[in-house]
Amino acid sequence: MLKLKKLKMPMPVTINDCLLLYQMGYATIIHDGKVVGVVKEDKKKRLESRTNTNSIVSLMQWSVKEDDLNGSKSG
Repeated sequence: MLKLKKLKMPMPVTINDCLLLYQMGYATIIHDGKVVGVVKEDKKKRLESRTNTNSIVSLMQWSVKEDDLNGSKSG
């Protein structure tokens, strides 16, 4: 039986790459503005970070909801 060689994941270049990796369950280690490594996170740690109310995504969603309540229109 043939065994396929598993390719290594390329290092992320942009913030969007880091976000996609986070959604897939990986954490990026950054030092001095450069990506040093990518590690697989435990499922428990990922779920803890998602329930954290101070995450950037939840803060962004909160500001959008406030804008809708205030009746401000963009554009």
